[in-house]
Amino acid sequence: MNIKEEKRILRAKMLEKRKNLSEEYIKISDKKICEEVLKLSELKRAETVFCYVSTPEEIDTQELISKLLKNGKRVAVPRCEGKGLMRAYEIKSLEELQSGAFGIMEPKEECPLVAPSEIDMAVIPCLACSKDGKRLGYGGGFYDRYLENTKFDRVILCREKQLLFEIPTDKWDQPMNIIITERGEYKMADKKLIGTFFETASSAVIECLGRTGMDYVIIDTEHGYFTEDSVVDYIRSAENVGILPYVRIGDFRRPYVLRMADIGARGLIIPNIKTPEQVKEIVSYAKFAPIGDRGFCPTRISGWGADQWAADNNNYMEECNRRLKVIPQCETKEAFENIEEIASIEGVDGIFIGPCDLSISLGVPLQFDSPMLLDAIEKILNTCKKYGKESYIFCGDKETAAVRLEQGFDAVACGLDASVLTAAYKDIVESLR
Repeated sequence: MNIKEEKRILRAKMLEKRKNLSEEYIKISDKKICEEVLKLSELKRAETVFCYVSTPEEIDTQELISKLLKNGKRVAVPRCEGKGLMRAYEIKSLEELQSGAFGIMEPKEECPLVAPSEIDMAVIPCLACSKDGKRLGYGGGFYDRYLENTKFDRVILCREKQLLFEIPTDKWDQPMNIIITERGEYKMADKKLIGTFFETASSAVIECLGRTGMDYVIIDTEHGYFTEDSVVDYIRSAENVGILPYVRIGDFRRPYVLRMADIGARGLIIPNIKTPEQVKEIVSYAKFAPIGDRGFCPTRISGWGADQWAADNNNYMEECNRRLKVIPQCETKEAFENIEEIASIEGVDGIFIGPCDLSISLGVPLQFDSPMLLDAIEKILNTCKKYGKESYIFCGDKETAAVRLEQGFDAVACGLDASVLTAAYKDIVESLR
């Protein structure tokens, strides 16, 4: 199946999903989204704002446009002027709009043209959007053509229920750098992944984590008391609330790695690595050819072959290789000494630093301010950047996590769910005694 067909199927699915949203949810979310746009620092700096005029099915922008005008912003709105061709025209009130060729409200003929170079920020519609800024439109290509070669901030409005993990894209599809949902903003330029370790063996906890804005959860089969059946349930819970389900594997044998990949893990965290040979072996289990030699079988991740994206076997294997991240942990002296070779392996998507075990292995147990440990962490981070691999690190608290993100890490795993829960309730109890 090609990307065009994938998009067509996804559009149909998202149109149906949008149609079934409740009126109450739409009203509340649209109001909140408008409020979040008005909070943007990018908006406060902008003089000229491009904003789409919503159809009845889209996130309502009429109130937003009115407030932009009231706040003294110069507002430009689109007009379709041919197949795939769109231009922006300035309006000074909503009364300067009229119904266009597609039934969309457009600026009247007498409205002055606004060049793309005059625009400081654009507010863009979508049918769906992914957290990494990929947009699914309606297929006309108007916005992609208009946005090409522009430099202004691109703000896309998307209800959380229409936010996806990923969206198939063509080379001409234009990325967004700010996403606004009813939960707030996602900025691509400084997007960092925030996650935690899952130890409590409760799907309800994952459902709660999904309502925090967290990006991923690590289902810890190395230390947690999980069965393979329960891991499937936890992965399903994560998928339902929009969090990426990673699995830290405690068993490196081929059957176990395959099962974790087949049931839907989006990342495999591999602890206690020492040699590049170990990593190469796990990559061979987890990735399809030509990267590895993963055994082929339609499984849960593709609806046992029923999902359209899996209809073409080559597409299925390529997509699985892209979706499943292989992330060795650097937590031993041996892995640290071999970090260059490990990070350079094709099929390794990132490196996860475990500071606790790494400090012990380096001979400075739990001395987190040790120059030896700090130098090692810096070297691992720089090696990830050198080979274009994602950098992850465990942090015991939010203060440390903030420092690591500022240092340049792509992702932090902040605490253990059980520890965070215990500490939070302990604080409540102690404050009431």
